[in-house]
Amino acid sequence: MTRRLFVLAVPLALLGGCCYQSVPSSSGGSTGGASGPAAASSGSTSGGGTTGGSSGGVATSGGGSTSGGVTSGGSPDAGPLLGLVDFEKVVTQLGQFGGGTQTAFTASAYFGSALPPSSEALLASCAGGIRSGACCYLPTATGLDAGFPTGGSANAGDIALTGAGGAALGTLAYGSSSQSYPLLSSCGYTGAPSSCDAALGWDGGASLTASAAGAAVGPFSASIDATADFAGLSPSFSSQVAVPLSGDFTVSWLPAAGSATPTVTLLLTAQSCSLPSTSDGLVFCETADSSGTVTVPGALLAHFHDKDVGGAILVRRGELKSQLPDAQLTVGSGATTAGVASYGSACVP
Repeated sequence: MTRRLFVLAVPLALLGGCCYQSVPSSSGGSTGGASGPAAASSGSTSGGGTTGGSSGGVATSGGGSTSGGVTSGGSPDAGPLLGLVDFEKVVTQLGQFGGGTQTAFTASAYFGSALPPSSEALLASCAGGIRSGACCYLPTATGLDAGFPTGGSANAGDIALTGAGGAALGTLAYGSSSQSYPLLSSCGYTGAPSSCDAALGWDGGASLTASAAGAAVGPFSASIDATADFAGLSPSFSSQVAVPLSGDFTVSWLPAAGSATPTVTLLLTAQSCSLPSTSDGLVFCETADSSGTVTVPGALLAHFHDKDVGGAILVRRGELKSQLPDAQLTVGSGATTAGVASYGSACVP
């Protein structure tokens, strides 16, 4: 199953006041619009838009699908267009700052001849970095922030989104002037856009459906069960995650049931403690959700430095594909837990 690497867009912007880490992130957006969930800093995309989120790390989201066009994402008879409708939920842990969480939802869509690079390809090449097993250390986020190709999205008409019991979640309205689908974001979290949608939200396991009457792209209706939140997470992301600089670092969780064959991506970012801070890079790892665990080799963590701070982001993602008459459509659902990581000694700027 081919998994695209997604980087979402908000949570650690919520944490930036504490840790001031700043690592670019991306997740392939069709517009340059506002942002939704997940950790990022110099601008990340999440399926449908770019966000200028203030800080944090990069959240990656595995989820499988196509990559780089019809020839790499599927067979030539898949047609000239690749489509993506994406549902993302991000829970940002605020235990370090008085407790609680903030939850953000986004939905996005894109149709074009190419989608973001597959996460397998990025991990396999680990271009500019160092690979060890299922993990890669990168000195910068270059390669993770390609996003969707420029030029806008093909028009499938406005896309109606529904949740459990057919409840209306919102509409992805195609912009004739921008020739794209702006990112749709929920309300009620720090950094939510003024044009947020109060109805956008769902529980794990709920059936999420996207349907459109069609335009340049023919009509469609496709569904996916919402990816479940993480449970049994160890270490807990609700307090600062202490990551050793010598020896391996392991994160474990309870696997989720689901039909979309979810994958899990762990991403750790690191910034120097002193101001002005500088990036010490990032590590990302991928595994099947069913494994219930992922281990970062100590040899990769050794590239970070004592007193570094950063983001700890865990993403579970599944995708389902369907073949339309004129496009190969992927519907994806992701659930992210984002927190703050510390490396070695405590950072005291």
